[in-house]
Order: sequence, then structure tokens, then C-alpha cells
Amino acid sequence: MLNGLHPSISWEFPVLTVLCHLPHDVDLHLAGRGLLLVPALYLRAPTARLDNHNEQAPIELYFPVRHKHAALRDDDPHLDPGLTRLLGRTRAAVLAALTTVRSTSELATRVGISAATVSHHLNALRAGGLITTVREHGTARHNLTHLGLRLLHSSPRTPGQPVTAFLKPPT
Repeated sequence: MLNGLHPSISWEFPVLTVLCHLPHDVDLHLAGRGLLLVPALYLRAPTARLDNHNEQAPIELYFPVRHKHAALRDDDPHLDPGLTRLLGRTRAAVLAALTTVRSTSELATRVGISAATVSHHLNALRAGGLITTVREHGTARHNLTHLGLRLLHSSPRTPGQPVTAFLKPPT
């Protein structure tokens, strides 16, 4: 369940990794405090809240969710010029369109190019470890990897740094 919350959240026992917009890496040790999951409709990136005054309070993990009535433009990040120079305008646009899991045809419509051209760019992004592809009922669904998300959101203005929570093993 934790792996499916958002592309920037991953779970590999006993570590929960969350890419947040923080100035540095933070290790959060739950040590029995608990984890409160809070979905947020208009949040762009996950964030964690820790009450330092109450050692019994759970760590709160706020994560963005998509709503079927939310405007498609809500998840469009501003493309960094360096990313465009690195990947090219079209490939950077395909990567940016994957802030939400999409099919090949959805990407073609979103970016305004043919499905064949999208497939070409997806192959390159997948080979570079920036995206993953899963087949669901005959449809290929594409998603950012943590590396892709970090590349997309790493600029001097909005650094994407991981927050790691070490969950206490069950006793």
C-alpha cells in the first residue's frame, strides 16, 4: 500500500523513503510512534510533520492525491531549462507529463505528439531508469521512478531530497 501512495514514496522494509522539498536529508525514527497517512487534494509533493514536543504523537505523512475533477494543468511542473537542454524539449515534456501515471495514448494527447513518438521517448526514459512501465489489461501504464522524480524536481529553487523513516520492526 505504501508503494502505491505516490511516485515519490517507496517502502522497502523497514525503510519508508519520501522525496520532499527539504534543504537536506532527514532520518525519522518512528520507534513505536506510529505513522498517520493524510491524503491531500491540492498538495504537489509529499511532506512529513513531526511533533517534537510530544514523543508519543505519530509522524504525519501528507501525500498528494489526484481527483477526477482536478484540472489536468494542476500537475504540470515548470520545466527547468537545464532539464530541457539535457533531455530535449519533447522528452522533457513526456517526463513532466508523468507526474501522474498515464498510458501511452494519454501521454500522446497530453504532450501533443503521436503515440509512436511517445513510445520512442518512453523507451529512452525507461533505459535511463527514469520511468517504469506496467501492463494492465492490455494497456501500458507509465510512471516515474524515484530517479525520474528527483531529476524532474531537482533545481536550485526546489531541491528534491529524500526523507527516510525507519519503521520499527514488529516485536
